[in-house]
Amino acid sequence: MILPTQWVVGYILVDMGRRPVYLRQMYVAAQHRRRGYGPAAFVALCDELAHLPLEVESFVWNSPAVAFWQSVGFAPRVIQMRRD
Repeated sequence: MILPTQWVVGYILVDMGRRPVYLRQMYVAAQHRRRGYGPAAFVALCDELAHLPLEVESFVWNSPAVAFWQSVGFAPRVIQMRRD
């Protein structure tokens, strides 16, 4: 069997119509996580966007996502609260 030399392991969706540019979603398939694909994809995105300011949101209960975003340089700016 011949395997392809490149595989899609995730994706990034950005909203270029907002300033700062809004990072809507970033996903790496579960079986490919913790292998450096996320940080590498984020660096490639930053290179592509020529260092435009970026904004991302994460639920506070999603501690792996919060830790990831902080590890690539994001810092909290607001606390949004809701009472249902």
